[in-house]
Amino acid sequence: PKEAVQELVDAVTLASRPVVDIVTGSLLDLQFILEYTADPKLAADNPVSNHASQADTVESGDEFSDMELDDLDEEELCIEPARVQWEPAGVVLLSWLLMRAKGYGVFPCLLQPQYVLRCTVPLLKVMIDSQNLTALFIALDHLKELMRHIPKYSIRILEPSTTRGATADEARLEMKEVKEGNFSTTSEVFEMYFAFTQQIATVMALCPSQEHRQRAYACLEQFISLFAERTRHKMLVSFLKLCPYSPVKSLMLLKLKNEINAEYQVLNDALKKLTPEGDVFKDTKRRMCTDSAFLNTESVQLLKGIVVHDMKQLDQQMDVIMTALNLYRFLLVKDTQYGCLGVCTKGHQEMMHKEVIEPLKRDLEKREQQEPVQGEAVMGYCMMLEVLSSIEEKWVTSQGTH
Repeated sequence: PKEAVQELVDAVTLASRPVVDIVTGSLLDLQFILEYTADPKLAADNPVSNHASQADTVESGDEFSDMELDDLDEEELCIEPARVQWEPAGVVLLSWLLMRAKGYGVFPCLLQPQYVLRCTVPLLKVMIDSQNLTALFIALDHLKELMRHIPKYSIRILEPSTTRGATADEARLEMKEVKEGNFSTTSEVFEMYFAFTQQIATVMALCPSQEHRQRAYACLEQFISLFAERTRHKMLVSFLKLCPYSPVKSLMLLKLKNEINAEYQVLNDALKKLTPEGDVFKDTKRRMCTDSAFLNTESVQLLKGIVVHDMKQLDQQMDVIMTALNLYRFLLVKDTQYGCLGVCTKGHQEMMHKEVIEPLKRDLEKREQQEPVQGEAVMGYCMMLEVLSSIEEKWVTSQGTH
């Protein structure tokens, strides 16, 4: 009912009241909502229930005989209740309360997980800006539970090119993904999701509470895992290019490494069943490397860009540079075997040596000569020089393998 939900909205938007009091005072409203929706006569007046019944009508074919429920866009199903002007703060609080009462399915259209996730984005920013740790803790806890209701690898970007002028095969693939439960989202929505990752990164880097930082990292990992492969790759690349926090970038570089390693494992499992160097072997390897979002030169260019950019602030960004160099060395070892990324070619090695290795080595040697360094700094310089030497050695042994 609009009155009960409005009370939740009014409560959550009153900044003068502590969040705990808001939640406690809203529990009676929650009980009323549950009783209200359980009564068929009262539920007939519920705009959300009416919308759900319309979907049932479509499914039965009584009103739209030429449509199927699978043809309905999931974005429409979750955004349609916005016609009754639900407030994002109220939607998020109602979702959290219903989860506590194990009644999350009461409003299946309004509280579609992706829709609630989007409502949380602006609310989370307010909590971060106000430094309200109590509200932030509740929000992170709710996010973690909310994302359990969204299948892994199920969100993909619906690019304009896939909706206009698509081939019959592409159209069938798109419909197949919808029927299997994948969510399509526009590029504009992706930007909102990306802003969400930056907000979580801010909590991970700046929040004084270690428990909050750990929860934020768990939320970020879980959130990125919701996206389909190409969308997930785009999310990670965008995040690494723009994230200003060195420790968070290092963690996400490790996440990128795990994604790449998983792709190599899939490739290895497929190739070990085939005769080495046969035509089928070569075609399979070429096709899988081409189709993979992670086994491409963009990943290599990303690492190069991070090192070149961050070496201008070497002392502050040492962790990021070391992680990027170690990941590059990992790719070099793998590509010696598979040849997917082109890092074993002479042209690539000459470019990396000129633009990355030599400038970084000169900077490190100059720092050691100009001023005496002690403790962690000198250890970091030595470790970085060892990694650079190891990369050069790998280049020598890999030449001519592909």
